[in-house]
Amino acid sequence: MNKDEKQGILFDDFDDLDWWKKEWQNMPEFIMDDLTSFQSVHVHFETIEAREEFSELIEQNITSQTRSLWYPKIGITTFMDKRYIDKR
Repeated sequence: MNKDEKQGILFDDFDDLDWWKKEWQNMPEFIMDDLTSFQSVHVHFETIEAREEFSELIEQNITSQTRSLWYPKIGITTFMDKRYIDKR
């Protein structure tokens, strides 16, 4: 078997690019909301005290491990534990 024949077998499934349409028949509609932020700003603190003052001002805990936060504070939604179940 030559290289072209091997590659043809590897990509054989691409002949029917619409295979997913029959699998997704009668599925509930899903619309993904845009969850990106409006704007991001880097904030630098000269001292630990300045960081603590800012933390109190926005009423959010900021530590040396904090890499980002939302203002106003939002709850983080987890989708990994969500499943669609076929009740048929």
